[in-house]
Amino acid sequence: MDARERRRAIMGVLESAKDPVSGSALAREVGVSRQIVVQDIALLRARASAAGIRDIAQKGRTLRFRLAQFDFAVVSRVAGQYQKRMFVEPKSDEPAITLQLTAKEDPLQAAERFVKTYQGE
Repeated sequence: MDARERRRAIMGVLESAKDPVSGSALAREVGVSRQIVVQDIALLRARASAAGIRDIAQKGRTLRFRLAQFDFAVVSRVAGQYQKRMFVEPKSDEPAITLQLTAKEDPLQAAERFVKTYQGE
């Protein structure tokens, strides 16, 4: 299993879990050390942070990206690529973007793609 497959497996476990899952349980599930799981999760967070995204949370088929600051030009550019699946919360204490996933969309890939799009890649 390569790193991308492992990250998908981790996301699959997290999606199907009814309760929080420990790093140790994830490690057992995908057959790697707990430290590898922690690094995999940290990678996406680091990419997001560099793009100005403070946090990414998933609830069902929805991803929520909390923003460090609201940049109308960046959000407008990103919105054009996500059309009616993206919702913006600019006026809250913590501006955020919510993205509704399609039925076939992998949450980890969607989050990675969104971060790249937000960065302008």
